Amino acid sequence: MPIHGPDEPVYTIGVMARLVGVSAQTLRAWEREGLVCPQRTSTNNRLYSENDFHRLIRIRDLAAQGINPAGIRAILGTAGERPAAKRG
Repeated sequence: MPIHGPDEPVYTIGVMARLVGVSAQTLRAWEREGLVCPQRTSTNNRLYSENDFHRLIRIRDLAAQGINPAGIRAILGTAGERPAAKRG
């Protein structure tokens, strides 16, 4: 039985960076580019979900192939839609 759902934000930026195999700074850059939008705590700390993990793995793999952020957004079909929806 899972402890939390796939959309529940539970992983800090440091933990997620280790899981994905990138630096925390890379995750922040991808957020600035609109590729991912983690939830925020009341103290403004980023929290990532299991679904964010799968998305970040895909972003990492696409970036490793040399695809720029605009191309990644096009491939993932998220030309700015997801970040705006989660911030509101």
